[in-house]
Amino acid sequence: KTFYNRLPNLRHLDLSFNNISQIDSYSFEKLSDIFSLNLSNNKIEYFTSDLFGSIEITSLQKLILINNFLKYFEVYKIFKFVNYLSELNLKDNHIFDMRITASY
Repeated sequence: KTFYNRLPNLRHLDLSFNNISQIDSYSFEKLSDIFSLNLSNNKIEYFTSDLFGSIEITSLQKLILINNFLKYFEVYKIFKFVNYLSELNLKDNHIFDMRITASY
């Protein structure tokens, strides 16, 4: 699907300022060693855990989503697959629903 999935040893991926509005499910599933992912200054509305597929990403420490159109962010689902995140930047978005825990 994407060129970077052919680069399994990729540690830093910067896709900022690319006018991205949607990211397909499983887009980052092959990036098991990714350390930082920068998607700032795009037009992304939704960022969900299925972007990483079903694998646990233990190396991702920085997730930067500054200045997008994010409306909904399920923190508990993201952290289910991304356990060691030390920096999460959601500055300048349009988030109206940020679920910290699952609601049943």
